[in-house]
Amino acid sequence: MRVLCLVLLSLAVGALPAFGQDDDPVGATGDPAPKRQTVGSIRFSGNKRYTDEFLKEQIASKEGEPYDRGLLDRDEKHLRNFF
Repeated sequence: MRVLCLVLLSLAVGALPAFGQDDDPVGATGDPAPKRQTVGSIRFSGNKRYTDEFLKEQIASKEGEPYDRGLLDRDEKHLRNFF
């Protein structure tokens, strides 16, 4: 019997500036430009078979990189197929 494990991917998204972006950017109108959200951390729960490091290698989202909802959806689908 194959044991299925549900792994939940949790991305903590913070409003951190993207790499190379000024600390206090100003848009063309003089208003502060919106800061891009980045992935703060990736955590897994419910998994007992694989290490977090192994699972992080299986997904495209990376800590510190810009948040991408489409990429997160693909990562979730990939992990569900993996298990």
